[in-house]
Amino acid sequence: MDRSAGRPSGWTKPEAVFTRLGLAFGLIFLVVTPPFQVADESDHFRRAYQLSEGRVRPLRQGMHVGGLLPRSVEITVVDAMGGIAFNPHQKQSVDNVIALLSMPLNAEDRVFSDFRSTAIYSPLAHLPQAVGVATGKRLGLAPLGAAYVGRLTNLLAALALTALAIRIIPFMKWGMVLLALTPMAVFQRSSLSADVLLNAVAAILVAVVLRAATRTERLRLGEILLYAALTSGLGLCKPPYLALGLLCLTIPSARFGGIKPYVLANAGVLASAVLTTGAWNFMVRDLFVVKGGAPNTVGLPGAELGQLMEAQIGFLLSDPRQIVAIFWNTIAVQWSFYHRSFIGILGWLDTNLPTALTTSYTWILCLVAIVDGDQAGTLNRRVRLCIAAVAVVGLIGLGLSIYLQWSPTGGSYIEGIQGRYFIPYAPLLLLLMSSRRCTIDFGGTRLHWAVIAYVIGAMMVTLHSLGHRYYARAALIAERFS
Repeated sequence: MDRSAGRPSGWTKPEAVFTRLGLAFGLIFLVVTPPFQVADESDHFRRAYQLSEGRVRPLRQGMHVGGLLPRSVEITVVDAMGGIAFNPHQKQSVDNVIALLSMPLNAEDRVFSDFRSTAIYSPLAHLPQAVGVATGKRLGLAPLGAAYVGRLTNLLAALALTALAIRIIPFMKWGMVLLALTPMAVFQRSSLSADVLLNAVAAILVAVVLRAATRTERLRLGEILLYAALTSGLGLCKPPYLALGLLCLTIPSARFGGIKPYVLANAGVLASAVLTTGAWNFMVRDLFVVKGGAPNTVGLPGAELGQLMEAQIGFLLSDPRQIVAIFWNTIAVQWSFYHRSFIGILGWLDTNLPTALTTSYTWILCLVAIVDGDQAGTLNRRVRLCIAAVAVVGLIGLGLSIYLQWSPTGGSYIEGIQGRYFIPYAPLLLLLMSSRRCTIDFGGTRLHWAVIAYVIGAMMVTLHSLGHRYYARAALIAERFS
């Protein structure tokens, strides 16, 4: 019997499956999701529009940070959002969207727009979106039309990078497919969010480092420069994810040509990333403010971030043992929310998916990670320990950064973390689950068809939830058949 008969053909290879399903459902989500109904998408659009005009550094007016944008952009954002966020009974008016698509830009009439939550992001984080918005403007589209083109370019860039990561990674390809096709991942990828590029760059970095760690050939200079560029890219997208650059330590010293080149190369990778990230943050150091209404600024119109962080650091240093208690309390209080919002609490955290979907997706993702593992046994104990250490350091760093910036001073647990924040670190956790003893050949057993069928089913359930949440007619139909 020909054992290759059941193996995936060209279009059912993991990277091809991801590309086809990611593109098909990404385009559907792009159209179905109302404008700016992805968390913070309105501010991501404002920042992308600012960059599309070649304006890199935002402006500050008092405690407000943003820039001068066309009045039509602000009108579009406010009218399109229409009080839908956080109000499950408010539905999207399709007629309103159509009307906004014909609104003239009138670029000379400008107002100051406050989008401090995204204004200090480096240009890299919004590069695909800015290219799309600029393209939309050149085509003469209304601001909302330019926003949709920005969604499209963001989607295409992320699809290309993530598909490349799945192709490069030496094993756990189907685990990466499932991770990249969670409802949350597809929903975000169809938006203007800066997290889209962050997640894709993280996936590429994990893939190229893991490939290098499991090969025998000596590394070339170009590969080391690639690691440095990817790590710098993570820092420029969001500094708390710089810890992923420590993955280069998993590559055996023999691949570098000895201990000394190993130390110098890794030091160079990390130093270049820290310097690049630090340079951008130094450029915008006078723009760091936090929104009034955040837990640590209740009753204030805004506050200097440095002052708030100084108070929080002072509290932690007064008794460092509190850090352990804070993380323990956070896991105990927020575990269920992290799980659900990792798989998908969509919109502005106001669109829940069925519990059966979030639970089953988690179990299937973990199961696939276990059985689609390291068949050759190249993921040895040293590499696993390094991966575990990077995951722990990264997650602790992420938690502390959000605690310092968002949680009330002296808070007993970390506020502000959402499950989607863990997506860049998720491949590391899946790698730690992989087992050589339980490995199954997906191609030979045709299990890839089960994965494909499940993902399609999950996407259909998600689309039903989006339709019910945002469109009155869909909600009415669902109620009649429920």
